[in-house]
Amino acid sequence: MRLLPAIATGASLFVLAKFTTAASSRPFPPTSAFAPNWIVSSSVSTPFGELAVHSVSSSAPALSRRDPSNRDPAYFSPYAPYATCSPWELECSYRAAPLVHTCDALFRAFASVRDLHLAENDRALCLHGPGIGQCCISWSKPLGRGMQPKFLLDPAEKVRYGCVERQNMAGLVRNVDFGVCVTVCLSSKPKECKEKKEDKKKKKKKKKGEVEDGEEYPQ
Repeated sequence: MRLLPAIATGASLFVLAKFTTAASSRPFPPTSAFAPNWIVSSSVSTPFGELAVHSVSSSAPALSRRDPSNRDPAYFSPYAPYATCSPWELECSYRAAPLVHTCDALFRAFASVRDLHLAENDRALCLHGPGIGQCCISWSKPLGRGMQPKFLLDPAEKVRYGCVERQNMAGLVRNVDFGVCVTVCLSSKPKECKEKKEDKKKKKKKKKGEVEDGEEYPQ
């Protein structure tokens, strides 16, 4: 992870202070404006703005299909072996591209929170401010037991430097090993990261009960 500079100019401190004040003074937009069946489950105040945790509502019809408790009991075992995931795949897109300085504030806010806990239904961390939009780290599946929020930073940083800062685009990293193979996204919306369409078609064709390396248990 890239180290932040220890010395800042007066101008940069003024901009950061102005952003922090604006970001913390405006409430988050309802998650339903971005994705149906999503809610803001909690928020944490930081020196860089309000960090909001977005979750899938327990009433969402698709939740049971994603619930790992409906798969294999070993999924939640602390002794369960890690999934065999393919190498990371970085993909960039102009859709829902966030602003660079908004994501910078998000990462600073994320790093400043020590006691952040994520529940099974949580799917995104967002920082929002008036005039600067929103930047969100989101992930595709419930994280395996023992996975800490800080583990999301490495794949999110890869998207940040490879897509947001270099190309002014949103992006994602596939095949992140969090006990299961997870897709991690960085964009302006707390939308759920999606698997590749061809992967979904492949799973439908597979016989019930078969599991290949790096894949979820059949749903």
